[in-house]
This record gives sequence, structure tokens and C-alpha cells, in this order.
Amino acid sequence: MKIDFIANDNFGKYQPKQVKISSDIGDVINAIGKKYEPSFEIKTDFDKWLYNNMIYYFTDSPKCEWNLSKGLLFHGRKGLGKSLSFKIFKKLYYYKVHFNFELANKKFDIQEMDNLKGNVQTFYEKCKTSLFCDEIMRETKDDSKIINDYGTKEQPFSTGVHQMYRSFCDKGQLYHFTTNYWNVNGYENGKLISDTYGSEIHDRLIEMCNIIEFKGESKRI
Repeated sequence: MKIDFIANDNFGKYQPKQVKISSDIGDVINAIGKKYEPSFEIKTDFDKWLYNNMIYYFTDSPKCEWNLSKGLLFHGRKGLGKSLSFKIFKKLYYYKVHFNFELANKKFDIQEMDNLKGNVQTFYEKCKTSLFCDEIMRETKDDSKIINDYGTKEQPFSTGVHQMYRSFCDKGQLYHFTTNYWNVNGYENGKLISDTYGSEIHDRLIEMCNIIEFKGESKRI
């Protein structure tokens, strides 16, 4: 069996392949956003920067300021639109047949972490493919820890990240996350996440993702 491909610098990396962008994509994003939040509108400088880069990211455009071969981790206070932005782009996959727009091969499933309890095995299966984990650390507020075969307690999210990391390294699979707890109460740069899940999980999230901060006050009325 030939194994020369392992020596290739691109082995295991996501390979960006730019696709075309419709001129009315901003209008489509606003329309989808209003389905979730009636007051949604791309209006601030940050909004424009964010959604322009998300358009570039999901169409693999070299104009994107983020690493196209890594996932996205959005963090910041509640109510800033972190989760909503991913839900909008998830919907674009359903609506793309109705207008002149194509997304690159970055389709993802959604796992709401506060709904993890009782769905751990399903979560593990999702970890094998591209996934968006919404609000990590929300699942730690309930009894979502499980007992593994050796009798030790295990965090489902930690186990999931180990699976994701293997797929990221071996297949170039991309993963996305949101959290309110990257910078909070003196715990900067993900230290609270490191203390909760372990430093290895923290380091792997950084390796797999572009870390992007949402600033400002809540947009929820």
C-alpha cells in the first residue's frame, strides 16, 4: 500500500475551495435573522465585520481574516448574537437553492449543549462529523456527567473534543463553538474552561479554532 500521502503538507487539513457569492447575500442574512429575532439587523461596524467575514469564511474566500482551515469559537457576553450567527448560516444551506449562492463544503450540525443530558451517545456520533457546539459549559450545570466502563466520571464534552480533535487532525474536519465563559470573573483566555475540562481540552480548542471575541452590551430587548 502506498503511504506517500502522509508526507504531504496538506494531509489531514481542510482544503479551502472558493465558491461564488450572490450580491444579495446581505439581504438574505437580514431576512433569516429576523425570523429568529424580529429586531435583527446588520448595522454596527462589528456586525458588518462579523458577517462579512462569516460570508468569506463559509465560501472559502481569501478575503476572510480568519484561518479557513480552522473552526470558529465565538465568545462574549450573553445576548450578543453568537448563537444566532451560526443558526443563520445553518439556514443558508436550506435556502441556497433559491438564489445564486453556494457554500463551500463547511456544512455543520448543531448541538445545543444545555440539551446534552440524555443524548450523550447521539452527541458522540455527531462528533465524527462537522459540528457546532452551542454554549459550551452550559451542560456542566446539570448532572450530565456519565460513568464510563472503568467506573470513573467522564465529561461528555471532553470525550467529544477528543473525538473531534482526531477528525480535525486526520480528516481536516471543522468544528465550531460558542461560550460565555472564555473571559469571565478574572478567568482570562479560557482559564475557566481549562479548569473545568482540563488544560488538554483548552489547548485543543485553541488549536482547532479561530478565537473571536464579541464585545458590547446585550442586543436582547
